[in-house]
Amino acid sequence: MIVPIPSEVLDFIHQINFLDEVQEYHYITEEYSYLIKVRTRNTIMLERFLTEKIKSINDVVKINTIIALSTFKGSHANQDTLTI
Repeated sequence: MIVPIPSEVLDFIHQINFLDEVQEYHYITEEYSYLIKVRTRNTIMLERFLTEKIKSINDVVKINTIIALSTFKGSHANQDTLTI
């Protein structure tokens, strides 16, 4: 989740549109302004993406990262069945 500087939101959106790792992004009502779904090969690539691409955008003032361990519904859901 990311908070860009309000006056620079359009520039921020323009910049993340060109990042291959970004699959989708949402404007949200929360402490953060945007929820960005990214896909990387591993946590090393995620760290590189955050430090080299996201943090280099001048408009970003705050980042929070959440990692999904499993996905059960959606385009990249696990193919195995889950028994609860």
